[in-house]
Amino acid sequence: MKKDPPDTLTIPQAAAELSVSRQNIWHAIQRGRIKALRFGHVALIPRSALEEYVATKGQNVGRPRKKH
Repeated sequence: MKKDPPDTLTIPQAAAELSVSRQNIWHAIQRGRIKALRFGHVALIPRSALEEYVATKGQNVGRPRKKH
């Protein structure tokens, strides 16, 4: 019997799924790029928020580049 993936992920689980460091995930949460439920130093990331982050990653977000 195959298990469904969990509805929420911890930072280490999200980092493993995206093959990035835990610090990258934490910074994305702090910047508001990944929506997460925060409980002090613990954050739970809804799977839908992680999928949304992946879908929007690479789009022009953040500060615009300087024009020379």
